[in-house]
Amino acid sequence: MTLVVYSDEFALHRSPGHPERAERAVEAMRFLEGMPFFNKLRIIEPVMIDEEKILNVHSKEMMERVKNTVGWL
Repeated sequence: MTLVVYSDEFALHRSPGHPERAERAVEAMRFLEGMPFFNKLRIIEPVMIDEEKILNVHSKEMMERVKNTVGWL
């Protein structure tokens, strides 16, 4: 099974000049919807998780780097 994490809130993301922007997320989902395998995908909403769960898959150093770069996690 393939999961796709998506929310309509992605369309609200505004960060001029950044590669991750609303249009890309919306167009990617539109593209997937047109694919013959779309009905085999499982679309799920993103959820907030705590730092402990993040540390199951990322190093403390990586987590701190993200916090220091963007100011939050």
